[in-house]
Amino acid sequence: MPQWTERSCRALAEVRCAQHGTVRPEAIALREAFDLAATGRTTAAADRIRLTVNDLDGQALWGRLPEQRAACLHMTDSVAAQQALADALDENQCVLKPAGGAEPTQIRPAVAQAHEAAQLLPAEYDDGVNPVLEVKALLEEVVWGDEERTDVAERAWQRLGLHLGFVSTRPEKLYGTGPDNLWRLSAARQAVIELNTGCASDTIAEKDADRLGGSIR
Repeated sequence: MPQWTERSCRALAEVRCAQHGTVRPEAIALREAFDLAATGRTTAAADRIRLTVNDLDGQALWGRLPEQRAACLHMTDSVAAQQALADALDENQCVLKPAGGAEPTQIRPAVAQAHEAAQLLPAEYDDGVNPVLEVKALLEEVVWGDEERTDVAERAWQRLGLHLGFVSTRPEKLYGTGPDNLWRLSAARQAVIELNTGCASDTIAEKDADRLGGSIR
């Protein structure tokens, strides 16, 4: 341990922190929206968030901010708030679901699997080593017999599908029904996936097989 501590200190000796901190634009927008909502100007608060959403790139964050916008809209226009939640759900499957649920939609296959993978990998990684490490990390997230990690495993499996160039979704998470994961392999083929990572038995139970059959149907 002393050797590890010494080497770590030596490696970090030249690290210098930035002299000035930065605040992300969405954080500023949320703070300003909060101040507006706190004084009863909920419509103005929703508009402030909307302006920031239009300038964002990340889909997960894009979904999270409209969820906050929906909370502001709900104070004066519950119908618009529900529509904002539905829009947010298209970009981020983990946001609050609309009161009426989400209508399942058919996913379109990727134009070309190799092309989709070639588009995603350079956008997320700077070299050829990190994608390999990421895929290994995703596979390690799929752990059977641990019910507390089922959401982590399903999210990892979805990302694995994206890395392979498939359109990859989580219907059960998105709509409350359907398989854990769905990969659109081509126009005529889909991979219906039930991970069932919470199971700890050595055999496949009838209820698990029936669940897969139901998801296929």
